[in-house]
Amino acid sequence: MKEQTLFASLDGHRYLAFTTYRKNGTPVVTPVWFVKQGEKVIVWTAKDSGKVKRLKNNPGVQLGASNHSGNLLGSVEEGMARFVPECERPALKKAFRAKYGWQERLFALLWKIKKQQHIYLEIIPREAENRISIRPAFGIGLREESLGY
Repeated sequence: MKEQTLFASLDGHRYLAFTTYRKNGTPVVTPVWFVKQGEKVIVWTAKDSGKVKRLKNNPGVQLGASNHSGNLLGSVEEGMARFVPECERPALKKAFRAKYGWQERLFALLWKIKKQQHIYLEIIPREAENRISIRPAFGIGLREESLGY
């Protein structure tokens, strides 16, 4: 019997319905690009996006495979997010370029022209939280300036 991998429902998909939570608990769903790396999911987003602001207050997220509009195509899984430090970003850029090709290059160029910075978010499944050594989503143990804030 084949062992079920974490975030297996995302295999073969290009978009992810990424849910973050406002301070009052209201969920906000955003379609995003992602890459899987082992038991983790990596999301690429604008540094000043609403989801980044919401994750500073609450690192809990929900995610599931979706279409480009964010409409779910399967099950939803819960996870915990953290901001990826600068030193880990070059390898992630290559992973996104490999998966999204010219589209990643186009968005990177547009963001560069607009002088809009981007960051990567790392998500682990909630049930794996105790098995995987994770760094905090923000603050404790990582200085804000090390994340580019």
